[in-house]
Amino acid sequence: MPPPQQSASGSAPTAGAAAAAPAPPPEKPRPRVGMGVLIEEAGTGRICMGQRLNSLGHGEWALPGGHLEHGEAFEECARREVEEETGLVIGGVRLVAVENVVFDSGHHYVVLFMHGTAPAGSAPEVLEPTKCAQWAWVTWDELRALTPVFRPLRQLLDRGFRLGGGGGALGS
Repeated sequence: MPPPQQSASGSAPTAGAAAAAPAPPPEKPRPRVGMGVLIEEAGTGRICMGQRLNSLGHGEWALPGGHLEHGEAFEECARREVEEETGLVIGGVRLVAVENVVFDSGHHYVVLFMHGTAPAGSAPEVLEPTKCAQWAWVTWDELRALTPVFRPLRQLLDRGFRLGGGGGALGS
């Protein structure tokens, strides 16, 4: 019987040595967790809307919001994003809806819609002028008539969502 062949390192192969494992397939992109915050001005029923700049949905009307950070609670994210973008401090923050949104560009988000209340007379400020052109308080009917509206919110509205219950609101 011929002696076992030596490896390039000069040692004999071990019994049962297998060929190198194939490289794992490339990982598929995973959805990101986005957040939109329906800020209601106390006593008026008006909602804060902003016009997006320099990102997905440029020029479209959207809610204040952003991305959930690792380890962050939903309510904490909503408060942080609202304060960073508008300077408003909101209370009564709660989850009201969730949407699965796949953009034509391939971006995929699970969007959490939160609701919170700002004191009457609050004035949102444009604190991120490279991301938002303006903020405006609008009634629910005005919001439904705005165009163009950022896809996650449009998708929610098209499903019949109504603030305050019904039409898919959680906890209604």
